[in-house]
Amino acid sequence: MARLRGKSGLYDRGIIAQATAPGNGYQGQLWYNNATGVLYQYMHDGASNFWLDISSGGIGTSAERGVDFVGDTDPVATTNGTGLALGSVYYNREKNRHFICTNATTNSNVWVGRFPTTGGTETTYGSYKVHTFLNSGVFNVDSTVPLSCDILVVAGGGGAGSQRSGGGGAGGFRTQAGLTVVAGGYTVVVGAGGAGGVYDGTNNGFVGTNGGNSSFGSVAALLSTGGGGGGGGQNGGSWNNGLAGGSGGGGAANSGTGGAASPTTSPVQGYAGGNLTSGNTGGVGGGGASAAGANGTNATAGGAGATNAYRTGSNVTYAGGGGGGTSSGTAGAGGAGGGGTGTNSSTTGGAGTANTGGGGGGAGNSGSGGAGGSGIVVIRYAI
Repeated sequence: MARLRGKSGLYDRGIIAQATAPGNGYQGQLWYNNATGVLYQYMHDGASNFWLDISSGGIGTSAERGVDFVGDTDPVATTNGTGLALGSVYYNREKNRHFICTNATTNSNVWVGRFPTTGGTETTYGSYKVHTFLNSGVFNVDSTVPLSCDILVVAGGGGAGSQRSGGGGAGGFRTQAGLTVVAGGYTVVVGAGGAGGVYDGTNNGFVGTNGGNSSFGSVAALLSTGGGGGGGGQNGGSWNNGLAGGSGGGGAANSGTGGAASPTTSPVQGYAGGNLTSGNTGGVGGGGASAAGANGTNATAGGAGATNAYRTGSNVTYAGGGGGGTSSGTAGAGGAGGGGTGTNSSTTGGAGTANTGGGGGGAGNSGSGGAGGSGIVVIRYAI
């Protein structure tokens, strides 16, 4: 049975229990930090003396070498308590990574460092670690404990058509809360915005291009479909109709119909583009994540997008439909969430906002359609 020993030998000279490291130890001596519950042994590595953490057989470290807390798991980000001061250092010896206590806001100390995930732009707020992908990449997880992640996936918005055209449909908007993620690499795809139809100097209107799909790994419920291209105006024919997509593109001049929201998902990832009920003056709005493009006889607004707070803790609106363009009157406004505004001149329609999945704005007479905005993928989990 182990027993405490007096300071009589050259090496093992007893156990000291106190909250601060003893100033002068003896080789082999034990010190129990009764404030943190960590056990150390005084060692010499050939160059200097130091207190080695031996609590659970890990490689350890010492307060004299700049580490204040040692553990076998990552710290909770918002840990507060006695002894936690700005600049305190925590070392996870099992994963060989360090964290430092910083002051994010007044009287709110948080641990910042290398947590068990990498990829995209890494930020924290409150008790959440966030990975934001503005471009395609890989979300890497090295945790042996499954993580419960909340994920937002928005596809690229569709481009608007040319020549009195319909607005582009917004990219598909999909979320999943509490998805279990295990160790490994997950491919993240961020869809590009679709190109607008280009005016070629004739009366022919050209349909905009669909946006690109966005996805997280192979999770079917997080495959968002690119927004549908807006219809091209002026001459009659199928090119007057908006294309199907995550949200459908709006119909163009000469009574074009809006594209459907396709494929059908539950909950829905978007809505249909608007229908031009009559007339040859302008096109109508593309669909958004929470509303269809408005029907009408001239330029109408794009459908509104949907909100999500995963990235910052505050709601941000994504996936608004592009507004319709016209040769006479007021052009259609872009839907809330990055939808491009239509134009009533020969200039190019407004582009959808990057990394919102907004649809492009429709063109006026002798104009090209606006491009759709690129998508985004956001992953967060509690730390």
